[in-house]
Amino acid sequence: MIVREKHFYKSMLAIAFPIAVQNLISFLVNLLDTLMVGQLGEDSLSGVQLAGNLFFILMIIGVGVGEGMNILIAQYYGKKDMDSIRKIYPIAYRTAAVIGIVAFVIGFFFPEQFIRIYAKQEDTLAIAEGVKYLKLISLCYIPYIFADISIRSQRPVGSAHISMYIYVASLVVNASLNYILIFGKLGMPALGVRGAAIGTICARTLELILISIFLFRIDQKIKLKIKDLLPVDGFILKKFITNSAPIVFNEIVWVLASTTISIIFAKLGKQVVAANTVSLVMFQLISVFLFGISSAASVTVGNIIGAGKIHKAYDYAHTYCLLGLGIGLFSSLLVFLTKDFAIGLYNLTPQTQELAHHILNAAALVVFLQSTNMITGMGTLRGGGDGKIVLIIEMVFAWFLAVPLGLLAAFYWELPIFWVYIFAKADEIAKAIAFTARVLFSKWAKDVTN
Repeated sequence: MIVREKHFYKSMLAIAFPIAVQNLISFLVNLLDTLMVGQLGEDSLSGVQLAGNLFFILMIIGVGVGEGMNILIAQYYGKKDMDSIRKIYPIAYRTAAVIGIVAFVIGFFFPEQFIRIYAKQEDTLAIAEGVKYLKLISLCYIPYIFADISIRSQRPVGSAHISMYIYVASLVVNASLNYILIFGKLGMPALGVRGAAIGTICARTLELILISIFLFRIDQKIKLKIKDLLPVDGFILKKFITNSAPIVFNEIVWVLASTTISIIFAKLGKQVVAANTVSLVMFQLISVFLFGISSAASVTVGNIIGAGKIHKAYDYAHTYCLLGLGIGLFSSLLVFLTKDFAIGLYNLTPQTQELAHHILNAAALVVFLQSTNMITGMGTLRGGGDGKIVLIIEMVFAWFLAVPLGLLAAFYWELPIFWVYIFAKADEIAKAIAFTARVLFSKWAKDVTN
């Protein structure tokens, strides 16, 4: 049954719109980074893209921790239990600290070893540029993950709008410093990729400062205090592990599969890496509102279950499923119609431009399924406490379908890049069927706080 009540759509937009603006700002930051670095040449662009794989892993695992945290917050907020919400923070922050420190150690002390996992060994200039960038950018990993989890925690309690203000400030700082430091403006030396890293470090640090001020000084909903971060409640810890572990493991499994796909592309050469960078930026653009709807699905489904209205959660889920189809179609058309413009923004060789065309044509087909999967899997099912089933579906189809087919297409069948991309994303087809069937025909909604 499709939801017709106006308050449902108002609640959805109240969550989705600020997150969409936040994602748009993040997209603009990444776009400016890649455009500015892209002016330095393909070696710099490929090097930064290779180095960015470590941040991608950190970000995805951080998403797992943050979403696991938010499932609990959403349902406790539905019950108006603020004491339990405050007890979640010390557990989430300790987890974030471990993840951030591990990522920093890898990036700062072993940058070349990490980058060579992805790169062709003969791409020495791209590797050198990536090492310079990664060693510096790793300094922002710890402040980033703390800020990201803190900002995410505001979504289930109706304070998603704070992210807009924080990311606007971050955009201004990042874009300004990148322009000045990459190209050597206003009397500063031209630092190239190092300048891009310094700009990002400053922006991420600012994000942490601003969200900390809001959480501990301004917020009147959760009213978090420093003393709340010291004790760890055993009951809440058990609930956090039960709900977060499948999501974190899900993200690790997914990111390892995605990393394997990235390695496949990287082993095909730096031109493929540079061409694929365009598709990654395009996906960030089309997912601006998609991530907002996905988060809104998780929060609103979690809130309504926490309020004891589980029967309504199924109506919400069916509505989000239909929205996913519409957004997926729009996303596909957007990628297809704007691909020439997107490619023209970069300083690429004719051969790399042709590769980018083929990849974006494939991406235009795949993104339709990715859209529905994000809303049904990451949004509805996770928010309804069904994270374990989502984990199983993600793991099975990623490792037994996408990775084997991607490897075969690239190195055994030696297919054109269009088909390599299609086969490497074959899991999206299977997941779309599985997630949709789960949402429509199963009893998946559960109260995870009891």
